[in-house]
Order: sequence, then structure tokens, then C-alpha cells
Amino acid sequence: MTEVKKPKFKHNTAQRLALNIDSHIAVDAGAGTGKTRTIIDRVIEHYLTNDQRATRLLPQPNRPGRIPGGLLLSPESERTNLQNWKGMLPSEVVLLTFTRKAAEEMRNRLRERIAEKRYGSMLGAEDPNHDPRIRDHGFPEQLLMLLEDAPIGTIDSFLNQLIGPYRSLLGASLGQNVVTEAERLRLIQQGINTLWRLPSGSNANGPAVDAGIPASDVKEILDARDRISRQYVGRRRATRVLTALISKSIFIEAGQRGLRDDGSGKIIGEKGPVTFVGSTG
Repeated sequence: MTEVKKPKFKHNTAQRLALNIDSHIAVDAGAGTGKTRTIIDRVIEHYLTNDQRATRLLPQPNRPGRIPGGLLLSPESERTNLQNWKGMLPSEVVLLTFTRKAAEEMRNRLRERIAEKRYGSMLGAEDPNHDPRIRDHGFPEQLLMLLEDAPIGTIDSFLNQLIGPYRSLLGASLGQNVVTEAERLRLIQQGINTLWRLPSGSNANGPAVDAGIPASDVKEILDARDRISRQYVGRRRATRVLTALISKSIFIEAGQRGLRDDGSGKIIGEKGPVTFVGSTG
């Protein structure tokens, strides 16, 4: 039976530039141009390159000890000591996507590429899958095992993984579910209503801090609330404007500079009057 070999993949100039792992890059290309393949090859370079910017600048994290023999087919003598490996391991390279489907495709493509890799030697010089950086026959199998727990997934799943150890500190009600649009709007309305209920004056600090406002920001936030209320002649209209702005994720540049009252009840910024633009429904 004749073995059918895959055609050798050749990177073009732009793809070769993208494999420079010491540079920060942005890949912008159309469908079918090899973006995913290039990203996968870039990740493989991180795994196999001994001298790279990431390992030079960052301390080596805690690494797994010996992988139990029953999980690997290769004997102990053909495995790499992961504690001494100079490249990066799958658990040290973060690969984020927008969808779970794309994340699973990335993981599958990485499995395929790693499975193709072979121990490097002069005898395999004709085969591009023989990599001289791989010095033990069992190392690709070790990478495949570690790949199963690698941080490859959506942005929200990765952030959930980061805060997992601190979940008890963030509140017992914190869950892993993505907030729905209806729930997001409800939380916005709840936050604005809480802001309106907070008292002003000398007794404001306690309730404001209990509501989650840092003590150092209480006066500034409550003063801004009162100015907005005066600007829009009452809470109802001000609430509609604030809800529309927050819902549309509109960031007001003047708000970053701070708002102040000019004495006449109008809101002005450092460079003159501030105009709020947004749909009030």
C-alpha cells in the first residue's frame, strides 16, 4: 500500500514575517489566504524555539513534573525533561478566539501539526516535519498531552479561568454564565436607580460606600449626579439620557477630564460647554 504524502506547504513572504515571534503583529488578510495556518505555525514556533523574547523577558512559570507513564506511549528515556525545556509549553501560550467553534478548530489544527512533527536528525533533512529542535522522540506526544489543558478558547472563558481561584473573594453569586442583553439592561437600570437613591451631604459616605463606590470618589460622583439632574431638569429625563449613553457604550471624552459646574447650573468641561449627544428613545 502506497502512502500518500501531503503536499509541502510553503509560506509566502508575508507569512514568513508573521512567524517572527519576537515581534507583535496583526494579521489582516482575506478568506482562504492561510491566516489560520500561519497562526498555528506561529504557536508551534513558540513551543519549539529555545531563544525568544517571551522567555527572555518573563520568568519561567511552574511546570508539570513527570507525566504519568500510563498516559504516554513513549518510554521515559525518549521524553524531554519539561522543567529544563527552554521553549514555551502549551499551557504558557494563550490563543483566543471569538467563538467556541473557532477555538476548537484551532486546537484541532494544533493537534494535527504537532502530530506531524518528528524527532530531528540529518536523516530527516528532506522532510520538513523532522525538526532538529525536537531532540527526543517522545516530545511531540508530551506536547499533545499538554495541549488538552492549554488556554485555547473564547475571551470570556479565558477570563473566567483567570478569576476562578479568586471566585470566593468576588462574591458567592458570581457565575460562569454570559450576561444576556436583557440582564445587562436590567443591571444598568438598577445601577442608575441606586445612584439616584443615595443621599447627599455629610451623611452620603456610608450608603455610597455600601453601594460599591470607593470612599475617595463619593463626593465627586454625587456632585456629578446632581449636576446632571439639574442639567436635564429632573431625574426621569436624566435617567433616559444616561441609559441610552451606557447602552450604546458611548464614552464621552469630556467625562475623562472631569465635569464642573460654572455656577449657572450648566455643565462645562475644561475647554468649554459640554454637549451630550445620544438617543433617548
